[in-house]
Amino acid sequence: MKKDQRITEKSSMHVNRLIGLLEDFWNGEKWIDDNLVKKVMHLSEYQVFKRPLEQLHSVAELVSHMLVWREAAIDRILEKPTALSVGTPLDWRKNDVLKEIGWNSLLQQFEANNLNLISLLKERDDTFLDTSYQEGSTFGNLIEGIVQHDFYHLGQIGITIKFLMLKSEAGDTC
Repeated sequence: MKKDQRITEKSSMHVNRLIGLLEDFWNGEKWIDDNLVKKVMHLSEYQVFKRPLEQLHSVAELVSHMLVWREAAIDRILEKPTALSVGTPLDWRKNDVLKEIGWNSLLQQFEANNLNLISLLKERDDTFLDTSYQEGSTFGNLIEGIVQHDFYHLGQIGITIKFLMLKSEAGDTC
């Protein structure tokens, strides 16, 4: 291995760690038992749009929510404006809107987004992570926040699925 090659690999160590986490979240097998694909692959179209309780989001709503924040992150990386903010209708799209998009389309959009985000990160080294995109916010914080946000909502998806299964066992058709 040449000295220059080691420097390049070393200078991308944190970017590569984040890429690994993004890959693991979608369909990885490394440190977490479930990933998004494994968690939702057995669900029917009906189940993904079903809220098991009025106060809980559906699986589709959770996936859509993660997706729009990832899209906003990509916009920031590409230095494009984003209209997304907490509490806007785009932040939590309703099931009626998501049904028009369709579950398979939503998953395909998420996968494409994941590949796009990974591709953008592969073009950058660790110095990028220390770059500010707005006052007090670095791209490193942004990407780490996306990873944490994804895994947080993966847990919520697990709880939603558990409630759906319990309701189904109790005779409520899910």
